[in-house]
Amino acid sequence: IYQGVLGKKADDKKTMTVSRITVVVIAVLAYLIALNPNSSIMGLVSNAWAGLGSAFGPIVVMALFWKRTNLKGAIAGVASGIDVRILPLKIHGGEKASGSVADAIKAVKYAQAAGADICNMSWGTTVYSEALETVMQNITHPGYNTEEGEHTGLDAQGAAVIVMEVKTGNILACASYPTYNLSTMHEDWKEIEENPYNPFFNRAFGATYAPGSTFKVAVALAGLEEGAINRYSTIKCAHGYHKNGMHINCENHNDYYSDSLNVVEALTFSCNAFFIEMGYDKFDIYKMAEYCKDLGLGQKTGIEINELLGQIASPENSSNWLEYEEASAYIGQSIHEYTPLQVGSYISTVANGGTRYATHLLHSVRTFSGEIVYKQESQVLSTVGISSSTLSTVKEGMMEMVKNSGTASMYMYNVYGIKDTVCGKSGTAQIGGGRQNCWFTAFAPKEDPRIVVTSIVEDGTSGASVSFIDAAILAAYLNPPAEETAN
Repeated sequence: IYQGVLGKKADDKKTMTVSRITVVVIAVLAYLIALNPNSSIMGLVSNAWAGLGSAFGPIVVMALFWKRTNLKGAIAGVASGIDVRILPLKIHGGEKASGSVADAIKAVKYAQAAGADICNMSWGTTVYSEALETVMQNITHPGYNTEEGEHTGLDAQGAAVIVMEVKTGNILACASYPTYNLSTMHEDWKEIEENPYNPFFNRAFGATYAPGSTFKVAVALAGLEEGAINRYSTIKCAHGYHKNGMHINCENHNDYYSDSLNVVEALTFSCNAFFIEMGYDKFDIYKMAEYCKDLGLGQKTGIEINELLGQIASPENSSNWLEYEEASAYIGQSIHEYTPLQVGSYISTVANGGTRYATHLLHSVRTFSGEIVYKQESQVLSTVGISSSTLSTVKEGMMEMVKNSGTASMYMYNVYGIKDTVCGKSGTAQIGGGRQNCWFTAFAPKEDPRIVVTSIVEDGTSGASVSFIDAAILAAYLNPPAEETAN
């Protein structure tokens, strides 16, 4: 504390003595508070400390740095996921944290650099992280997951979920798995560091994945808008696409086999043949890439901390573009690579009718007294022309997907009772060697979307199996317990 706040070097006896005395005083004070929580002086101190804790939210990170350049603004930074509060602490001879947006963003970045669990935050409930952990434990536990053979999810490595507001781009909650306990991080350091799945790795913003069938929403939208198909156009599926010397299987609707499907049915049952033929035979890959950019795929989202860019599957991004690459691009394979944040932003853009908002962790900046000195305004990054008929058709296909997917339907309706208002899309992206990453993304309510939830499990079983994460979060948001309604 002495070294960090006053900028003194810990190279003299006086400094070390003062530091040690400070630590002893704090320890004694904490002990007295524990013994006498209701005494007049100690009770006052205890209540004040509790008040600070509740004001700062579930995740409190005081970023203390030795260097002056890092200290300014960062020492006062508190990251809670909803607010970043700038405390008017005097530092370096009276210099104050200004309470500016720049200081707040610095605070978030410095806290992240110091190991703060920026990726695990919520709007007032822990359901987002609990659902993520539950799915991972069930998938990897042989007592729950009784699938036989290789690549059944028992060796699932990691996961992430992100929750966004449809009409603002604000991030309401975010979690990455595996994670760690921030309060015991130093004690657990060796265990965390040796974990092969890297709990420090931020999968929500810092990892890219092929989107799998979640990408079919974009293909349907583009095809409808550009006239390659209409609501009633049908394409034959012979258990896959078998043309132009290519054979790409479709086993997504064996229980509902029809010679021909329209776009609503193709979204419902995630028909590979429909989207490959619509795209490869009737559309243009460069035009598809333009839609991807406008929807935010492979683009910066506006988030205040570091994020990966990913890439769009296009001849422009490949030195060896083959026919198979182009065909598989329309079902979310090929060289598509996107972060969960980008997929969430893209689905949010579709849900609100075509406006892509910048995503934000920072919602507001306040002084310690509670005065709001800055409130984040929605920022439009791009727009996509989506007619009302196209939007209605895409929403219908996504809602029917939720209703007709056995696993997703079970969670959305039987468990949480929200099936009739949720639009969703699963995705199972093949990553080689029989392995697959599993997605589920959903928004609700259908007629006036407010929230998008996007989750992914590495080396999972199927996209539908991941839908429990989305269902639990959507249910908590749409039907919150009475005590959480204010949040």
